[in-house]
Amino acid sequence: MPFSRRLPRLSKPAHWSRSLRALSQTGAPREVLLAALLVSVFWSTAPTRAGSPAEPPQARNKSNQGAAVRLPDITSFSEQKSSRFIVDFAQVRTGHPYLGANAVRPHTGGHVYFQIPDKPISAERVEEFPAIYAVADGYVSRIDEYFKLRPIFNRRLGKEIANRRYGVTLAIARKDGAVVDFHYSIEPMMDPGDPDFYKPFILVRRGQAVKQGDIIARMYIPPQRDVAEKTHIHFNLMDTGRRKFMAPVIFSDDINRRFHATWGARGVDGEQRIPVCMGYRLAPAENPFGTGAPDKQ
Repeated sequence: MPFSRRLPRLSKPAHWSRSLRALSQTGAPREVLLAALLVSVFWSTAPTRAGSPAEPPQARNKSNQGAAVRLPDITSFSEQKSSRFIVDFAQVRTGHPYLGANAVRPHTGGHVYFQIPDKPISAERVEEFPAIYAVADGYVSRIDEYFKLRPIFNRRLGKEIANRRYGVTLAIARKDGAVVDFHYSIEPMMDPGDPDFYKPFILVRRGQAVKQGDIIARMYIPPQRDVAEKTHIHFNLMDTGRRKFMAPVIFSDDINRRFHATWGARGVDGEQRIPVCMGYRLAPAENPFGTGAPDKQ
C-alpha cells in the first residue's frame, strides 16, 4: 500500500536534523525520508529569482519606492519644459489654463474636456478610453479611487446628483526641499454608485516610479451625452511644503499653443481673451518659478 500519511513541512538548513527526526516518527519508508530531505536541501539553497514568491515583498517593491527617485528642483522646468501633455490632443475638445488669483474668475487648475465618442464605450473595455500620461519622471505620491465632490445639477434629470471622481498625483520636483506634486483630478461628473468602479481605470499604484509618457490612467467617459460634455480632468501643481496650488507651467511652447487652439469660448476671462499660456494672471505664490506675478506664464 502506498505511503499516504501527511509529512511535516521541512524548513531552513539549520533545522534539517530536527525535520529528519520528525519525519522518522511518521513511520515513512527510508526512501521517502531521503527524498524529502533532498528536496528540502535543494529549495533552501537554490537562488531566488527577483520578483518570485519566495522573495520578501519589501525587496520586490524596492525599485518602485518613491523615496528612491531623485526629483529635480522645480526651476529646472523653466528651461527644460515637458514635451508630454496629460492626454493626446486628438482627444481634446476644449479646455482652459490655470486662472490665477488675479483673474476675473480664478480657478486653481487647468481643465481638459474630451471629444465625445460616436458610440458609448462599455466600461469593461477600459483600454478604449483616452489614455492619461505622466507629464514628467517621478513617482506616484497619491491615488484617489472614489473621491466625493459637491453635487452637480443634471439637466436631463432636472435635479442635483452625487459626484465622485478618481485621481492620480505624481511627485515630479522639489521646491525649497519640499515635494512638488502634479495633480490629475479625473472627473467623469457622475457617481457610479460603486467604490470599485474606477479602479480598473487607474493603472499605477502609490509609490510606483514613472517615466514621462507612461500611461498612468484612462479617462472614463459616461454614456450619457450631456454628462460626457462635462467630463474633464482638472490639473495643477501643488507646493506640498506650503500647501499652495501652483500653475502647471511646465509644458513646452508647442504644447501651450496646441492647447490654446482648443479653448474657444472657454479661453476668455471676463471680456479679455486669454493669450497662449498655461497659467494666467498669477499671484506670486502660484508661480512655481518664484519670478513674481506674471500676467501669463
